[in-house]
Amino acid sequence: MDVPLPQQLIDAVARQDVHNTILVLAYTKPDQVNAPYSKTDTRTALHIASALGNVVLVQLLLWVSYHSQYSYWNRWM
Repeated sequence: MDVPLPQQLIDAVARQDVHNTILVLAYTKPDQVNAPYSKTDTRTALHIASALGNVVLVQLLLWVSYHSQYSYWNRWM
């Protein structure tokens, strides 16, 4: 059974596994980076990284989110 990429991302962040987080981010689309864990648990990977106090993962997730938004808007200018 294949695990969806947003769930793989959140699982890697929860394990504080920087290597796997980077690998999963390489395959995710911008909307998947900010996807909630589930319908009942609306925390994103960024929420979990922040709650764990993992500055490296927080910075990585912020950078990926910003970069993908900047690239998206830059195409239309």
